[in-house]
This record gives sequence, structure tokens and C-alpha cells, in this order.
Amino acid sequence: MNVTAPPLTDATLALLYAVIFALLLAITGLLIQLLPWQRPLVVSALPRWHAGLTFAAIAAWLASQVVAAGAKALAPMLCSRLASAWPATAAAWGLIETSLGELAGLGVTGIAGIVCVAIFLALPAIFGAPSPIAYGIGTAPAWRGTVQGLLALIAILPGLIGSVYASVLLIDYWEIDAPQQETVVSFDKSLRAGVVEVALVLGFAAVVVAPLTEEILFRGIIYRALAMHAGALPAASLSGLLFALVHFNVRSFLPLAVLGMALALVFQRTGSLWPVIVLHGSFNLVQLAASYWAAA
Repeated sequence: MNVTAPPLTDATLALLYAVIFALLLAITGLLIQLLPWQRPLVVSALPRWHAGLTFAAIAAWLASQVVAAGAKALAPMLCSRLASAWPATAAAWGLIETSLGELAGLGVTGIAGIVCVAIFLALPAIFGAPSPIAYGIGTAPAWRGTVQGLLALIAILPGLIGSVYASVLLIDYWEIDAPQQETVVSFDKSLRAGVVEVALVLGFAAVVVAPLTEEILFRGIIYRALAMHAGALPAASLSGLLFALVHFNVRSFLPLAVLGMALALVFQRTGSLWPVIVLHGSFNLVQLAASYWAAA
């Protein structure tokens, strides 16, 4: 006699997904701990800075995001006006309109990020703040940081995969309109439209500029300041959530929160920003490539 199993309820499925997600996160945390790190970060032994510096860093970054949003909105309007002025070029302007908006936003964000990094690196000479070494720059050879970053990317894959599936399930369940990140969409459109120059600039910004500026800010400044007062794990969680929030994207929130927490833990384990910069850049590169191939 055949026995048919009763269908799972929504609550049971939700609990099952939550358990699987928690297990994948635990595996990620365990793999990060087991990787052959050197020179772990000892927060208590590092020079302290005034809490206002951390709030200033967050405020400066958020301000750059607001200005970037304005630039993104204005650039397409400019494209429309140019298309109206020169009808013969209307098709071309319409084709790259979204990409130009994203480029304008990235330009503002990138310039703001570079200015922030320059200020933070110049603080020792200006205000007597900690040296760049205290930010985790230059504490390990670049080749070692590169290898550690690539190993960390492999280690965090279980958590990232689990977070992506969990995010998709939640979005589908609540029927949320959640598009992909604008950079990914613009990169894909530019590449398919044959505007390779725009795609290259977007790719460079996502793989090089964003990881460099964001890691100095979120891990080198914000995580360190939080860890001094709250400890490593709470600081990793808080900085990861903040990292996801400032990207202003519902679909990517959970994966970016997991990535941000993992980046903080890797920084804690290595005492250097180079591995997390490589990890962040590699993640963005894989994301761009996967989005392009998925839509092919």
C-alpha cells in the first residue's frame, strides 16, 4: 500500500529554510575560522580615535550616496534633451541613457570615496590620528592578501548561496518588486548593446574602486570602531547590516549583509584590509559575470 506524505505547511517550510540557512552560515563561519590566517587583528591593542570620526565617515558616505542618486536622475534627463536636440542620435542616446545615469552616480560616489580615503590616510599628519598601518593597510604582503582573499571567497560560498536563495524565497513569498542592483543592470545592458567602453568603466568601478573605498570605510573605520566597544561578532553583524543598507537594494540586502559580516570576520582574522579588498572585488566580478551569463 502506498503512503502519501502530507504536504508541508508554510510555517514548516519557513522553519526548514531557516534551519538550512543557519547551517550554511555556520559552515561559512567555521571555514573562515579554519583558513590558514596570520596576524589576527587585536582591536584592544590598536590606537583609539574619537567616536565622532566614525559618525563623520558614515555621514560623508551617506551624503555621497544622496548626491549620486541626484546625478543618476539628472543624467538620463540630459540624455533625453540631447536626443531631442539631435534626432539623428536619438537611438544612441536612448540606448546608453541608463548606463550614463549609473556612470554619473558611480562617478560622484567614486570621487567621494577617494576623497574620504585620502582624508583618512592623511589624518596622521593632520590630527595625529592612527597611521595607515592601524587601518589594516600594509600589514601583509600583497600576494598573501590576494591568496587569502580568494580562499575566503571559496569559504563564504555556502553562506552566500544560502542567502541568495533565502532572499529569492522571501521576495517571491511577499511578491516584492525587487530589481537587481543598478550597476549590474547597467553593465549587462551596456555589454549587450555593444557599448564596451561604458561596460569597462562600470566593471572597473565595481571590481576595483568600490572594494577599495568601501573596505577602508566599512571594515577599516566602522568595524574597528564598533569592535572596540561591542566585540568582534556584534561589530561584524552591525557593520554587515549597515553595509547592506547603504546599497539601497532589497534583492541584494540579505546576500550583502552576509558578505559584509564575512568581510569583517576575515579582516578580524587577518588583521589586513588586502584580503577583504580582494574578496570584495572577486565577489563583484563573479556577480557581474553571473548576471551576464544568466541572461544570455
